[in-house]
Amino acid sequence: MTGSRKHFSRLSPKCPSRANWVSLYTHVDLGVMNSQKQDDNALAMEVEAIRATRDPHDSCWALSFVPEKGTSVLLVGWIMKDVPTDAGVPAEIAKILTEVLCDDYRVAFLHPTAAGRDESGWRTTPRGLEQVLRPGLGGRVLREPLLPVICTSEARTAALMFRAEPYSWQLRSQLVMLFPLGSEAHLSYDSVFKLWRRSANAHYAAELGAEGLMLPGVDGDFAELVFFLEPQLQRSARRLEQACQQAGIGWQVVSECDFKSTSWFGRHI
Repeated sequence: MTGSRKHFSRLSPKCPSRANWVSLYTHVDLGVMNSQKQDDNALAMEVEAIRATRDPHDSCWALSFVPEKGTSVLLVGWIMKDVPTDAGVPAEIAKILTEVLCDDYRVAFLHPTAAGRDESGWRTTPRGLEQVLRPGLGGRVLREPLLPVICTSEARTAALMFRAEPYSWQLRSQLVMLFPLGSEAHLSYDSVFKLWRRSANAHYAAELGAEGLMLPGVDGDFAELVFFLEPQLQRSARRLEQACQQAGIGWQVVSECDFKSTSWFGRHI
């Protein structure tokens, strides 16, 4: 079966069966991955390569924000040596993505344990900055949810984004905003809520001061990186390539056609 499956579920452009899932994650508690080194070494043997494509347009990807003027999308997938037995992002991929992003950005994401003040504003905690965005009167009438946010430049804390139920990566309910290092993110409930619901243009994030977004792809089996300037996308692509080289796994940016025909399990490149 190695290399023969290309679809993950009825919706995902990976394979249609997802049975007997066994977690490849280490346990994460308050931003610390227990047994990090041991499990990362094991996962490095499971992940074979990262493959990406630029500005895909096929509806099979069900992108949260389609490429348009002023935005560029880098869709990222990962090739495993065998069909995985766990739903979600492999720990080695989570490590690479968060380390690459935290090298250049303060990463703001939704997490249910974020601590907030009664008043508006960030609270400093050991994990970084945290706040709980609250809807206005109209939103409360409609029972719109609170949006707890952690903002960090620490990769171990950022890795919490992949285990943040009810803001599930697999169910595509996570939202990751990328702010310049040294800047303060000025968030408004309405803008973040619209981005979270995917009911607004991606440029809402730019109005908040973000330089990009990361969002779960179909079934959480891909990562969508959205940037508003070409140099930002190029820089992140170079950093991903360097991180793959350091981890001893492959890296390729390919056409959308080649990306669709990727064998996601077994040796491919």
